[in-house]
Amino acid sequence: MAELPASTYGSTITIEEELLSSTSIPYIGDIFVIPTRKSYTYYLQREGFFFILYHALLTLSLSTFLVLLFLKKSLLIKKGLAISLFLTSFILWCLCYHHMTAFWIDSPYINSLLEYGSLYFLPAPFLYFLFLSEKEGKRRTLYHHLSLWFVLLFAAAFLLQAGGLYTLDDMLPLLHISIILSGILVCWYQLHPLGKEKNWQVVMRWGILLSSGAAALDTAQYYITSGHSIIHIYVMQALSTWALLVFVFSVILSYVFQILAQAEEAQEKKAALHLAYHDALTGLYNHAGIFHIAKSLDSRKSYALLFMDLNGLKEVNDRYGHEAGDFFLCHMAKILSSVTPSSAFCGRLGGDEFIILLPPHEADSLFPLIKTIRKKMQELKGLPHMPKDPSASFGWSIHDPSQPFSFDDHLNEADDRMYEEKEKYKLTHPAEAGRNFRREK
Repeated sequence: MAELPASTYGSTITIEEELLSSTSIPYIGDIFVIPTRKSYTYYLQREGFFFILYHALLTLSLSTFLVLLFLKKSLLIKKGLAISLFLTSFILWCLCYHHMTAFWIDSPYINSLLEYGSLYFLPAPFLYFLFLSEKEGKRRTLYHHLSLWFVLLFAAAFLLQAGGLYTLDDMLPLLHISIILSGILVCWYQLHPLGKEKNWQVVMRWGILLSSGAAALDTAQYYITSGHSIIHIYVMQALSTWALLVFVFSVILSYVFQILAQAEEAQEKKAALHLAYHDALTGLYNHAGIFHIAKSLDSRKSYALLFMDLNGLKEVNDRYGHEAGDFFLCHMAKILSSVTPSSAFCGRLGGDEFIILLPPHEADSLFPLIKTIRKKMQELKGLPHMPKDPSASFGWSIHDPSQPFSFDDHLNEADDRMYEEKEKYKLTHPAEAGRNFRREK
């Protein structure tokens, strides 16, 4: 190796190798010059791109792992941690395998430990990713046990290396056997999908099968072939590199598909919950939605409940039809949504009954809110397809933390007050006299 001046850093030089014997391999080509701490390391110019790419990917995968590490550990985050750890191990192995870590690590011994360590550890996070992605119990157990085996093999190899009993290179056959056997088991299960496959399962299955075949061929020639021609070396390096790239790409793509699938499921679940807890006509909370919210109320804090029953809905239905009645209800829902605080909950219990829940910091606004609603309803007077005298009967109840009253108790209290007000309304509106507004207790 020749010493070159600092002015050649990052440049390309051309060297000529002299053929000294019949076994030497002549080479004439471009060399990419990269400085290390003590001397210079020379890479073929075509590897300069990979040098930059591998370091960028290593930084990205490590950064992703550190970010995910501090997030709430949902199933998707755990999968992300496994994938980012797998990618970090893979990229670190690639850097060491191509002797690119010498740029920032001087010690050949540490470089060797990093190369073998990342290779020993590489299968564990991938198998754990399969474990997290699998729902069937037998497969989950297999993937979990296999991932634990590679973690134990990784730890044992380093302990034996530290104790001077075996080197990491001595235990390489055991690693190869473990990878082959676990690969056969994984491929066997991947060839027998359960039911209808999702996109991520298809991508994962074919990525594993293709890369496993190439990896098995590459591993076999490692032990079978005694002599290595330059063509043989290039072919096997290309085969192993592309097998790993296909494998890594399939793992990443399957995780992306899982993220998209989970996002779609979350949207569907959100839409289903919205339908379950919201009134189809007005868009307000329905009976189930209001009682679902009521379960989350803190009885140690004060809150207010406003119950109202529209006056004149029967009149609108009889005079203009039920479509006009629906329009009246929807218009009323818009009024309630516009005048209530953003932290309040508006709902339609059914028919012409509406309810408003005011949180603790809004409980004092109960009576001003009633006045505002009455005023807004009077503004409807004279509009087409509206009652002659738009109004509502109100009932209310305010929760006192010192009293052991439940939400149902407060609803009954508000209902009683609404009923009293409705009875007064019936005295001045004979058309409503025959209707029974009393709720069954």
